[in-house]
Amino acid sequence: MPRPNDSEMSIIEHLEELRWHLLKSVVAIFVCAIVVFVYDDFFLNHLLFDPLQVDFFSYHKLCQLGAWLEMKDSFCLDKINITLQNTEPAGQFMTYITSGFTIGFIIAFPYVFFQIWSFIKPALLDGELRVASGLLFWTTLLFLCGIMFGYYILLPFSINFLSSFSMNTMIKNDINVSSYFDLLTSLVLGCGIMFEMPIVVYFLTKIGLVTPAFLTTYRKYSIVVILVIAAIITPPDVISQLIVSVPLFILYEISIYVSMRIVLKEKLNQNNI
Repeated sequence: MPRPNDSEMSIIEHLEELRWHLLKSVVAIFVCAIVVFVYDDFFLNHLLFDPLQVDFFSYHKLCQLGAWLEMKDSFCLDKINITLQNTEPAGQFMTYITSGFTIGFIIAFPYVFFQIWSFIKPALLDGELRVASGLLFWTTLLFLCGIMFGYYILLPFSINFLSSFSMNTMIKNDINVSSYFDLLTSLVLGCGIMFEMPIVVYFLTKIGLVTPAFLTTYRKYSIVVILVIAAIITPPDVISQLIVSVPLFILYEISIYVSMRIVLKEKLNQNNI
């Protein structure tokens, strides 16, 4: 049954409420972006460009892994053969602004999702609210795990491949700074969004569009889809694609478990009625 404290609202009233939630989300992103610009030395100078330095945390750990595997020459980087350049009058300025707001969105993501959740929450039943009580925590956790995975694992491997690949020794890797930022954004944000797979499956199961049997039956097709997605968001090397594909396979299996739990709880609730 609907929650007793909810009143009937017209479409206009729903749209007005949605507008306020979206406005609060935009303000939060702006505030976080301003913080990024104030502390731009850390966020925009170090955070964005540290992956291009050989002393970056991930390269250091990768070198340690190579030493442990007795393959130090294959895992340690002496130099990253990428030089950034700017070829447009407003290129650096636009990259500065865009990157600031992108990082601002990542920081504000928990609050943005909270606003979305606040808009959806009144329409849920009491039983659905109990099931979804930890949704904000898990959504934020999965998003941040995807961001960290993309930044500390996938991006360094991609830069390692791109800097070491050479079609001809006459060609220098002078990369446009906006292209580098596009690569960083697609990898990091792409991983953050893809790590939300269990949450998406949760909602699709709740509305009846997905079942555990469906997910299990089409598991083999999901492998193809995951490989295609990995090929789209990563550079064209097998290692980067596998790095993305493996956690997505794991998340798909977790999604099957989530869907099974939801269906089982709904059956138990129906039996108790």
